[in-house]
Amino acid sequence: MRRIITCALVCATPLVALNAQQPVGPSGAQIAPATSIMQVTPLGLLQFGPTFEYHAAVGPQATIGGGIRIVSLGLLSHLKASADNDALGMASWTVAATTLFYASPGLQGHFFGPRVEWGKINTRYGHSTLFAVVGEYGHRWRRASGFTYSVGAQAGMASDDFKGNIPSDDNIEKIAFAALVLTVGRAR
Repeated sequence: MRRIITCALVCATPLVALNAQQPVGPSGAQIAPATSIMQVTPLGLLQFGPTFEYHAAVGPQATIGGGIRIVSLGLLSHLKASADNDALGMASWTVAATTLFYASPGLQGHFFGPRVEWGKINTRYGHSTLFAVVGEYGHRWRRASGFTYSVGAQAGMASDDFKGNIPSDDNIEKIAFAALVLTVGRAR
């Protein structure tokens, strides 16, 4: 584990130096620094639900943000429920809080940071309280028009506290996961 952490730090440190320039548009003109980003994750429709997020700059290279994930819109969410011989309810959601650190100013380039999610998942046989701690890494591109897109990955640990309609069905499940992330949005 110590080797993995050391490797991550050694690999991430040069990113700050590599991308320390001010964002520029297609003509080479500098793009005004962004103060916020609104984004969605369309790939979530195939995974555990799309997210709708807002991130506010707290410096030239950092944001804090929050959002909501609609778990009931994710294909993988329904496949997991059916594998458990259950059906996912439509009122399944999580809320998220995240902090992202960027390698370059202007809220673009390589980024990394922690994320936490908490929410409720309703099924035919009961309901779950979900809590997840996630690490996120990716790269964001920002156009002069304000359009942004990013590609990255998330990995973490989730705790699913299930309360069944029959008390003998109650259980707590720990889940390790990793996912690819694709976002599209608008920076202001």
